[in-house]
Amino acid sequence: MFTSRFGNLQVVDEPFYKSEGGVVNGVATLDVSAKVPYSQLPIDLTVFKWTLDLTAVLSGDIYPSQSSTIASVTDIVGSPITTILINGSSYTFGDAIVSGDKITVTVDVASVIDLNFTV
Repeated sequence: MFTSRFGNLQVVDEPFYKSEGGVVNGVATLDVSAKVPYSQLPIDLTVFKWTLDLTAVLSGDIYPSQSSTIASVTDIVGSPITTILINGSSYTFGDAIVSGDKITVTVDVASVIDLNFTV
């Protein structure tokens, strides 16, 4: 079994806190200073990443909860050759993926990768 981190963002019609931050002596700082509507925040809700830890096993299946496409793969740890299958068939970047499709990801060496999705 492999592990993954998947971030979900829920947009509500309420102001969010606008924050400013920086790095001080190698430590990230965050200063929450004012409320602004979510529409003014630089958030792109049409892209997301699914990080896959394929260090213990070289293959695994994931199932998206919404229709999307995979735009690219980013190598985080290692330099694998990555193979992606959708419901058992070869996948080409940009092809449609339907909610509930079985995405099988296989790498040739232990690695951590990001699947970069668009909605």
